[in-house]
This record gives sequence, structure tokens and C-alpha cells, in this order.
Amino acid sequence: MSCARPLSLSWFTSLRPASATSAFFVYLTASLDDAPFAQRVAGALATPLLWMTKESVRLLESHPLSECLYYFVNPLNLWLLLLVVLEMAVATLVARRLRRNLAERTRVLTPAPLVTIAVSLSLFVGLYAWGRGENIYVLFLSGYRGLFGAGVAVPWDAEEGLSREIGPGHGAVSSRTGQARAAADPLAPSGRPDIVFILGDNHNAETMSCAGHPVIETPALDRLAREGVRFESAFNTTSLCSPSRASILTGAYAHSHGVKNNHTPWTGEMPTFLEHLSDAGYTTAFIGKWHMPGHGLPEMPFLDLFVSYTYREGQGAYFDCPMVVNGQEVSSRKPYITEEVTDYAIEFIEQAAAKPAQERRPFAVYLAHRPGHPPYQAPAGIDGIYDGVDVRQALPPNVDSWWFGKTRGNVFQGTMMGSYFDQYRGYLETLTAMDADIGRLLERIDELGLTNNTVVVYMGDNGMQWGTHGRHGIREPYADSAKLPLIVRAPWLIPDPGTRREQIALNIDIAPTFLEMAGVDSPNHVDGESLVPILRDGRAESREAFLMEFWRYYPENTPSYRGVRTRTQMYIEFEKGREPWLFDIAEDPDELHDRYATPEGKQMLPELRKMLRHLQAGGES
Repeated sequence: MSCARPLSLSWFTSLRPASATSAFFVYLTASLDDAPFAQRVAGALATPLLWMTKESVRLLESHPLSECLYYFVNPLNLWLLLLVVLEMAVATLVARRLRRNLAERTRVLTPAPLVTIAVSLSLFVGLYAWGRGENIYVLFLSGYRGLFGAGVAVPWDAEEGLSREIGPGHGAVSSRTGQARAAADPLAPSGRPDIVFILGDNHNAETMSCAGHPVIETPALDRLAREGVRFESAFNTTSLCSPSRASILTGAYAHSHGVKNNHTPWTGEMPTFLEHLSDAGYTTAFIGKWHMPGHGLPEMPFLDLFVSYTYREGQGAYFDCPMVVNGQEVSSRKPYITEEVTDYAIEFIEQAAAKPAQERRPFAVYLAHRPGHPPYQAPAGIDGIYDGVDVRQALPPNVDSWWFGKTRGNVFQGTMMGSYFDQYRGYLETLTAMDADIGRLLERIDELGLTNNTVVVYMGDNGMQWGTHGRHGIREPYADSAKLPLIVRAPWLIPDPGTRREQIALNIDIAPTFLEMAGVDSPNHVDGESLVPILRDGRAESREAFLMEFWRYYPENTPSYRGVRTRTQMYIEFEKGREPWLFDIAEDPDELHDRYATPEGKQMLPELRKMLRHLQAGGES
């Protein structure tokens, strides 16, 4: 006959508070106190439900209440609930074992807890193993778009009035590019240059060995920097993947091309620089990550080769990613994604170079890589190369290995599982893997004798915050998020290879730069400026300021904002939830001290606000 008395719980007093409030210990304590089943479950769920509620309430800073409620069904919460169920089942077995140790006649192993453990553990591991958690996250975002659409409407949309007229021929010349083209370059190669544009993903501008990073090795990017120039003040105009990619292709701000976040579709109404180059006689290829919303991949008949992927809503996979080649889905030919897309680029260049001289057309290749986007996976030979390295030297002191990536709203940036330091090592490994294939491409260009006639540009779509300002990821106006790696090699154009450029360069400058190099006029919709004058002369003048804009993006907790960044200052206005920011970059380059409410900040405000309104109205920078 079993004893009905509750057990002494004094041995719990030595537990850490965080452990004592976990589902396992709460359920175990309640079981040993003979609490009713409903009370045990309620007690075990209390802490995770409070945490879920706290994270959902955080979103009210940038999202409406209905979207905050949808946050409860996010993948992390599903994993957490499965873990709670698993903990309760294990606690049941432990409580029975403790009672049996006290001579109670209790059966420890019964079907209910054992089946619960098996099912919850299988689901927990299975959901993570299914694309390392990325597939279920894609379903979560698909559900959001089905319920709420893109979620980008903000009050100031109607105030901008910045739509640019796009004529049928897309051929009107912008005054800035037209003036820049007036002076012919005597050092230009015979004929028009070949063009290779390489795009990285979430690549922090300082995460290259040529930029002084203490850990990563990037010999190919280092070579490009030695043979070309590296821009130290390159930025995107909207710190998010899809808007930045659309701005690179069109040369336009996001308010103009319309791709305002990762939920708003690419319409194709605004032409890309690849289309203009094709019209001018170039053979063109887009290869790699498209990553703009829409129904599959867009129709781009002007491309001679279109290689991309739609798997996982265009995020693809690091290994064995199915490809779509000119509209036909094919299996991957190489196991790792950077090797796969680089092979397509090399083959396209080889075919273009093999044409007889009288038939040969210049080529333009747009090569978009997946590294360093989570979940981070590197190929054999590179996987694990930074395992023994202390990465704390590359991260801010506020970052710890286990908890930083799971707090402050950082859980959706690929850091919800495992050590934050290991996540960072994986990030570095994917960038090193990409660098290896960039090196392979550069070597093949050398072997084909095309180096002196080919401009090669490397850029990232965004920066990346790894703990700075207590944040992880992209989206915020801070420099770590908005600043881009940008390296340009053009042997006939750059008189001082191996140097750096301090002028402000933007993602919207890529299109007009390539068009000028090819002798093609930029259309009126282009907001960017050609970098050719700066490449030719490191002392050339450039813009003094540029417009920063962002539209809220679910499930991230950054409000919509607009702002202006100059060489020495940054001013940001948020839609809701935050007071404006004002940083004196000249005195505070790490953007640590907000001067908005200070006397010196109030002196800066009138001019910055005037500049912001000027840029919003379409004024030159």
C-alpha cells in the first residue's frame, strides 16, 4: 500500500533560481507534493508561457496586436512546448523513482510517460533535422503572409511622392551619370569591359582579413583588394535582404522600386542593369540567390542564362540544393552551393570567351552566393577550421556563448540552437567557403586571359551585427548592419591598386557604375551615382549624405524608420515605439551615445531634418 504523505523538498533549496523555475523542476516539485495533475501542468507551463508572452509583447514596438498574437505559434515556441512536454514526462519518471526509493510501492515505467517521451523527443529532433529548423520557419512566414500580407504600410508612404516615371524604352539619361560619362577614359580596354558582380549574404564589412579581422581568412577577397580598391564607407539604403538586392539591380531606393521588405514581391516593372546591358549587346547571366518574394522566379527573357533556386522560399540550402536553370528544375551537380553556382559562372564565361572574335560579345555575370546566411554549414575541408579559435577576440564583451542569442528578440537570426560562439564560427566558415570559390573564379579568369578587360566587384547585400548594441542580425540603422563590404577591381581604370576609398558608396551605385563602364546611359529612375570618377581618382568628390529607410518586417522587432546619414552624423526617425536617434559619428564612430536629447544634439537637428526632407523629396545627395 502506497504512502500518501508528500516528500520533503529541502534538497531543492540548493538549486539555481533559473533551474528551479524550469518545467522539469516545477513539475517534479508539484508531483512530489501530490498536487493535482492540472496544477502540475499549469505550474510547468507558467514560466515558458510568461517568456512567450514577454517576447510577443516586445513586438508591439513595431507590429499591431494581431501580428503579436500570431507570434505565439512561431517555431521556437513549438520547440519550447515540445521540450516542456518532454521535461514533464521525464519528471514523472523521476518522481516515481524517488518515491520508490522511500519504500513506496510505485510502478516507475508505464506506457503513458514513455510514449510521451518518445513522441515529443522524435518531434523535437525531427522538426530541427528537417532543414535544421529552416523549413518550419518558412511555413511560419508563409502563414503570416497568408494572414497579414506584407505588413509594410506606414503613415509616411503617402508623403513621399517619389515615384519615378519609367518610359517604354527606359532610356532617359540622368544628369549625374550623363555628366560623368562626358569624359572618355583613355585607359579603357579596347571594346567594352566584361563584368563580374559577386554578391555575399549578410557579410559584415569588417569580416575579411584585408579589413583586419582577427580570425577569418579570405585570401581571394584580399587579392581583389590588393589589385583593386576597397571602399571603407559603403552602405545599403535599406538594411534587409530583398530590398537591398532590388536596389542593387535597379539602382533605385526601395520606396521607388517597391520591394520594401522580405514579404513584398518583385514586380519587374523597373528594369535592371542586366536588361540595359543586354539591350546594349552584352550576353548576360544571373546565377545564384534571387531571394525576392513572388510566385517562383520572375520572367527575365533578356538573360542568356538564369540559374537560381526556389527551395525554401528562395533561401536554398547549403548542400544538394535543387536548381532552376532557364526555367527547368534540375538536380545540383555539386554538393555545396558555392561550388555549384561558381561552376555555372565559370562555364558561362568560358562559353562567352570561346566565341570567334567577330562573334564575341562582352559578358555580364551576376553571381549571388548564400554564405553567410543561417543555418551555417560549410563543406568538407573548411568545416571546423575555426573550432580551436577563441572568437571572443572578434566579438563585443557583452556577448556570452549560450544566452545572448536567445534573448532580446534575437532568436530568429539562426541562433536559437547551440552555442553563440559556435554559430559565429559557422558564419566565418561559410564566408571562407565562399572566398575559396571566388578565388577559383578569379584564377579561371586569369587562365582565359580576361583579367585586364574584366571588372570584378564584390559586395554584400547587408552588414551583420554580432552582439554590437546588444543586437544580432540586420535591420537596425547601426553601421554594423548597414555597412557593406565593397571591393572593385578594374585594372584599366584604377591607377592606385591596393588602396582604399573613403567616399560614401551605396548599393544603388552598382547599376549606374556598370552602365557607365559599358557606355550605356542610366534611366531616370536610377537614384544612385556612378562610382567611376571615384575609382579613377581617389580624391574625387562624392555625395555628402544619403537616405536610410526601413519598413517593418515580421517577425523582427524593428519599427519602420527613415533617416539620413552623412559623413559625420546619423539621424533616424521611427514610425513608433522609439524616440529619434542622433549620433555624432565623427566623435562617436561606434554609435554608442545618442545625442538626440542633448544640447549639442538640438543644435544639429534643424539641418539634419532639413536634409532628410530634401532627400525624401527626391533631392540630390
